[in-house]
Amino acid sequence: MLRKVFVVGISPHPSLITCRALKLIEEAPAVLVMDTDYPFDLSDLLKGKRVIKLRPTFTARDEEERRRIIEENRRKVLSLDVDWAVWLEIGTPAIRNPIRRHLLGETVESVEVEFVPGVSSVTAVLDRLGTIVKHLCVFGGEEVERIERASEACDVIVIINLHDDRAPELLRSKGFRVRYVEECCTERERVTDRYTGATYWVIAVATREDGEGPRVPQPGVMGSERSSSPSGPEG
Repeated sequence: MLRKVFVVGISPHPSLITCRALKLIEEAPAVLVMDTDYPFDLSDLLKGKRVIKLRPTFTARDEEERRRIIEENRRKVLSLDVDWAVWLEIGTPAIRNPIRRHLLGETVESVEVEFVPGVSSVTAVLDRLGTIVKHLCVFGGEEVERIERASEACDVIVIINLHDDRAPELLRSKGFRVRYVEECCTERERVTDRYTGATYWVIAVATREDGEGPRVPQPGVMGSERSSSPSGPEG
């Protein structure tokens, strides 16, 4: 019977996965993943592993179906004939925590859960843009009212789970510059000043540009749009 789940942050790209995360995945008797697309190929990471796919609740049409999906996932996981398993979490486990929303619901009393940190896209996008942060707020794209309130106090606002441009447009009206990082840290990464809707894996970064708050230097990006291109010392 399953007794423990390590929620392993696998970062926004395999090259950023920590040594501890790789060791746990290698040794795990079972690996839990969401039955959906990931921003990068998991085949090498999961080669030879026993993989259990779980249905994400964002496929539910209403709250009743959401509860039914969670219960199905719980039964599938708790019936495993192993002592422990790992759950692969894009980024780092503490942010937006899908294990509670998609896997075990709000209560995890029957299974011990340990978070194993990874690199979060929330901070990775700031590094990719060269953004220097004094006051940072992080929201989901649906939290428009909270974002509006936070705009009075934060000089940098990161928006994840973005499905439309409502929140970014609100921030533009309040003097923020908004940029979008699609598929952060992958070979398909793209930075643009407009929301394209081309991929689910997009994060908006809003920085205050008016004279009412601190300006945030952006030394890492030149121009309005670029694609990722690895660079390093030349010999």
